[in-house]
Amino acid sequence: PKTPLQMLLRGQNLLGYRHYADDVVERFVERAVKNGMDVFRVFDAMNDPRNMKAALQAVRSHGAHAQGTLSYTTSPAHTLQTWLDLT
Repeated sequence: PKTPLQMLLRGQNLLGYRHYADDVVERFVERAVKNGMDVFRVFDAMNDPRNMKAALQAVRSHGAHAQGTLSYTTSPAHTLQTWLDLT
C-alpha cells in the first residue's frame, strides 16, 4: 500500500487517559511502526510539552513521521505569549 497511515497519539497517555512509563511508550510506538503506522500526530490534553517528549522521540527513533501539536484558542486569557511560552 502506498497510502501513509496516520494516528493520533496522546503523548504519555498513548491512546487513553492513564500515564504510561517511557519504556511503555517506546514499545507501543515500536510495535505501531512495525505494524504499518507511518505518521504520528502527538498531543497532550494539557498542552504540556513534557508529556509529548518521549512519544516524539520514540516516533523519530523508529523512522516514522512525528507531528507535535498544540490545541489553542484566542481569548482575553490566552495571548500569543501564552502559546510562545509553551515552546
